[in-house]
Amino acid sequence: GARRLVRVVGQARALQLMLSCKKIKLEDGLDMGFFDDQLEEENPAIAAENWLKNKLKGVDPSVVRVMKRMVINEDPEQEARIFAPLWGGAANKAALEKNIKHR
Repeated sequence: GARRLVRVVGQARALQLMLSCKKIKLEDGLDMGFFDDQLEEENPAIAAENWLKNKLKGVDPSVVRVMKRMVINEDPEQEARIFAPLWGGAANKAALEKNIKHR
């Protein structure tokens, strides 16, 4: 939580947010990159699920898992080990087939 907050909003703003315990208004959160979007639905859980499905449409779940691990990784040497299994894998081959620039 705290390290991610620092990466998203910077050290000074993160410290201010953590020490003040203030609620973040939607507009402020959107401006500082803390929130991605606003969901106006009666059922927020379903709205969030639909938002994620739309954001990740067409992305192989194995790629999503690896990218999530890459984002939280802080070791440059570990990065190659996390990412390596994607190269030459099913998702990589499918992506190359779809991309006409590589033909």
